[in-house]
Amino acid sequence: MQTTGSVKGILKNKQGMPVADAAVMIKEGSHEFNDMASVSNGQGEFFVSGIVIPGRYVLQIEHSSGTTVKEINVQSNDTLIVINL
Repeated sequence: MQTTGSVKGILKNKQGMPVADAAVMIKEGSHEFNDMASVSNGQGEFFVSGIVIPGRYVLQIEHSSGTTVKEINVQSNDTLIVINL
């Protein structure tokens, strides 16, 4: 049986300020997944749940400055990541 969990993240710009209203999507991963996406709030926080852990995932982040692709490794539930755009 596969274990599922979640990822919490914070998006920051080059000045270290939070990035709001960015779409965060799982583009690919080491496990099968349904289309999953989240939008960052005013503090740059986003939340994606229901992913298989542990696993490797590629996030595609659409923000006002363009698109960023970031690979993450999720080892445990409620993993917190900070992504600098």
